[in-house]
Amino acid sequence: MKKHKKRGILCAIGAVLFAAAISQMDASQSAEIVTAIVIALVLAFVAVRSLFPNLRLRKRSKASAAAVPRRKDPQRRSSSAVSRPLADTPMEKQPDAPRYQHYEFHVAGVTFHSDDGTPRQEYLRRIDNGLAPFENSASLDVSLRPYMYKAEGKPEEQAIAVRVNGYDIGNVPSKSVPAVMDAMRKPGATISAFKVIGGDAGKNYGAIVVVRHDL
Repeated sequence: MKKHKKRGILCAIGAVLFAAAISQMDASQSAEIVTAIVIALVLAFVAVRSLFPNLRLRKRSKASAAAVPRRKDPQRRSSSAVSRPLADTPMEKQPDAPRYQHYEFHVAGVTFHSDDGTPRQEYLRRIDNGLAPFENSASLDVSLRPYMYKAEGKPEEQAIAVRVNGYDIGNVPSKSVPAVMDAMRKPGATISAFKVIGGDAGKNYGAIVVVRHDL
């Protein structure tokens, strides 16, 4: 350490002396001036390195810069990342969804009179507007009532009346009676939907009924 300091002091003195000598040179001696400046700079550099051996000019290499992870912008998110369950994570078994069979039909005979003499169109109009006796338009009591029907000059046949809150609004179409009778005998048979249609622009009212049963 002492040798380094001693050499540094000597180099520093030499650099000062060279600098002083340069100032005394004639302007015509340009080559000598340049040489003296270079020697003075070298001596000054050696003096600094000797007096301060721990002084280093560090240059960050490309390799070390690449190794430093970049800070992620919290506002940016990768669109390519896909979340998937772990392979060893047990999947919760979902219960089997109930399975149903539906049968839909349009109510027949809606332009005739009810069994109490009231026009069925009047009942359907009241149902559509929530008027008495159908104020409970959100929870109407729709039922199917099988009965035997005998037309004049024809043999007796199976029929099914459609009633809403106990009032006759029509019948199941004759061609749909066998399928509806079969559906009514199945487990879980119920009327799952009822809707009044038509009634606008002078059209007659109608109704749709859906029967559902378990499979």
